[in-house]
Amino acid sequence: MRERVDQRPILILRESSRPSLKWMLAGTTLLAALTVDLALNAVVRARLDVGVFHELLPGIGLQHVKNTGVAFGLFAGQSVLIIAAPIISVIVILAYIALETRTRLAGLAGGLLLGGSLGNLVERVGSGEVTDFIRLPYWPNFNLADIFIVAGVALVAAGIFSAPREGEADREGGSPASGAPDEPEGLAAPDDPDFRD
Repeated sequence: MRERVDQRPILILRESSRPSLKWMLAGTTLLAALTVDLALNAVVRARLDVGVFHELLPGIGLQHVKNTGVAFGLFAGQSVLIIAAPIISVIVILAYIALETRTRLAGLAGGLLLGGSLGNLVERVGSGEVTDFIRLPYWPNFNLADIFIVAGVALVAAGIFSAPREGEADREGGSPASGAPDEPEGLAAPDDPDFRD
């Protein structure tokens, strides 16, 4: 009689750890983006005078401006919309992370979006304005938080328009058709004769 080796707890642990991994990745990305953004904004406020343009390349440089709107200076002066936009954005991003089944995509894209959104929100709540300092031709000044938001949106869009790679659904915990985890190869079913005395 072959001794029964039950691997099901291991499978359940691996499947249940994926949501935790997704949120850990999102949290790590969020903290990294938020820390870098706030630290660099603090340096800009301390070192660059408001309105002075420091050219790095033709038409491209650093210019410290105070933004009372949202990303890229949009909706400046519209206080109700400015307060509501970050709150709605965070709720939508959290829902995206929860619903997206691709662990790395959800964690990285969601973390970048949260880091950028919260970076601008923290400054706005603290001082009523956001520090923007990157200057490009024919474009409103912006900061790292705006870059993180754009990068996160680009990743989400890429995920929407790209088909999952072969076998990706199985690694995420099941086949697309059934939504249930596939039985690992070589694992005997409960009614297998080898399980019986």
